[in-house]
Amino acid sequence: MIKRKVLTVALVAIGVFVPLESRAVAQTTSPTTPQDQPSTLPNPGTVPDQPSTLPNPATSPGQPSTQANLSKADKQFMTKAAQGGMAEVQLAQLAAQNASSDAVKDYAQRMISDHTQINNQLMLLASQVGFTLPTTIDSKDQATYDKLSKLTGSSFDKAYIKSAGVKDHTQQVSLFQHEAQKGQDPSVKAFAAQNLRTIQEHLQMAKAIESGNTTGSSTTQPSSNMNTTQPTQPLPGATSSPYVPPSGGR
Repeated sequence: MIKRKVLTVALVAIGVFVPLESRAVAQTTSPTTPQDQPSTLPNPGTVPDQPSTLPNPATSPGQPSTQANLSKADKQFMTKAAQGGMAEVQLAQLAAQNASSDAVKDYAQRMISDHTQINNQLMLLASQVGFTLPTTIDSKDQATYDKLSKLTGSSFDKAYIKSAGVKDHTQQVSLFQHEAQKGQDPSVKAFAAQNLRTIQEHLQMAKAIESGNTTGSSTTQPSSNMNTTQPTQPLPGATSSPYVPPSGGR
């Protein structure tokens, strides 16, 4: 009887101990709580493969050219185009006053309109590429202006069309053709190509007036391919009409 009681007590003790031991083991093998995770995150500043600086816009492709990048030929073209354009406007303004023929007067108004636009385009281009254009016409054109200013009537008409109309525009067509074909800077080359047709039209119109055949030639409407964007400041050389530069041609 006594042995049976002892055995019973022992079994009860074992029954209590086993659950307690299992609970202790379960606690020691439980997963790590969020408190056991690292307390700090990686520093974003140390992420690899990130550029430390932004690209320099001045060296990025597709940026407008600067004066330092312009070739000598491109600079010469822009200079001659500007001087020629200024001369065309000034000579046409003189023709509007001194000419006697309606055809010559109409031609002069067309020269003022077209070359004002061309000059303004050229001035805008020059500001984009950082090139300084001349502010006066060259000595040859100044001599032509001085000579024509002393003439009136039919004498003026013939001299103006011969010099400013045919001779000067022949030179300008050659100037613009050469730049459009062999120019180095893309923007300057495009400017020449864009306005070449207008210069050629001026030459054809002048030849028609000189030969006395003005039938079918339009001298009052500006060329349809002209860009009418106006710059904030006119080029020097124009007296009353706003000066517009793109073709620089005369």
